[in-house]
Order: sequence, then C-alpha cells, then structure tokens
Amino acid sequence: MTIKFISGNILGSELQALVIPVNTQWAIRYPAEARVYITACKDKRLKVGGILPVLSSVDHHIFICFPTKIAPHNQSELIWIEDGLSELKRLVPHLRIQSLAVPALGCGLGGLSWNEVESLIERHLGELKALIHVYLPSLKRKRATFSR
Repeated sequence: MTIKFISGNILGSELQALVIPVNTQWAIRYPAEARVYITACKDKRLKVGGILPVLSSVDHHIFICFPTKIAPHNQSELIWIEDGLSELKRLVPHLRIQSLAVPALGCGLGGLSWNEVESLIERHLGELKALIHVYLPSLKRKRATFSR
C-alpha cells in the first residue's frame, strides 16, 4: 500500500479510521465520542503514548484518540508519538482497518519537528496493508507520496 501525504482537514476524510489528537473541532462535532475520551482520561485508562479506538455515533468512522501531550499548555514529546504509533501499528490489523487518516501528530501546538514525526509515521505505518493518508502540518502544505 501507499502512504499519501495530503493537505486539508482530517475531519473531512472519508477513510474508515481517523487518528484524532483530540481537538476542539472534533469534540464539538462528535460530543458523545469526546465524552468517551474524557472518561477514559479521568479513569486513567488512556494517557499520552496510548490510543483509544472509539466508534462514531454519527457516521461510519472509527476514531482513534491519540493524545500527544499531557495538558493543552504543554509540549509534545517524540517518545509519546512513537509509543502511540507502535500501538496503532498493532491495532490496525486487529480491527481490520482498511484505510486510515493520520494528522501531523504533535507538530502543531505540540511543537515537534515535522521531519522527525514524518520519519516515525513512515517507519511504524509504512508496512501496514491499509491505505494511509497523512495530513501535513499547515506550514508544510506540499504533496508527496511514499510507496512501500
């Protein structure tokens, strides 16, 4: 399969599963799913470096909640992205996910380098048998394709 790097809003994706670093846009559009995420965090079933699949109550999506930092005012850490991608690599075949949309994890307000995160995404997800769209950070809007 191919990892395709694209620009746009991940919430507009028609792919089966969307990796969501849990932002306000998502929480407003999918409040029931956001409550599942909040409860999992409060119960300490989800923390940075982990992921949580949540089925959409609105449409056909599987949301994979992927926290990238401890609190909104904190920075992300590369190890948390790597740990989450490692879990994601195991989850995709387990849930039989055929297509996956992934944002530039930790590269916005998290402050991580896109080059480092891009390398981790390619390394962890590059061999999956699924169509993968990676949404570029807003400052790096370019089109590229990485074939495996």
